[in-house]
Amino acid sequence: MSERRRNPFAALTVLSLGLFMTLLARIAAVARDVFDHAFVSAMKWSLVLPALVLIAAGLACLGIQPPRHRDTEPAPDSESESEAVAA
Repeated sequence: MSERRRNPFAALTVLSLGLFMTLLARIAAVARDVFDHAFVSAMKWSLVLPALVLIAAGLACLGIQPPRHRDTEPAPDSESESEAVAA
């Protein structure tokens, strides 16, 4: 009769494999949480400042008015300019 020998540590190996897989799943969950909290939260706030700068620039553009021209003297004609240059 040939019987297969049972490994006395077989149950321990299965148990340790289960613990290892649980540990890996927990590490992955913690890594996801750290990424969500650190990177995504920081990214949201770092986009607020450029948005505020763009809004302020847009409001500043709305406040720009064209210069007012003074009608005190009419512009000189091209003939009078050429006479002044010739003299």
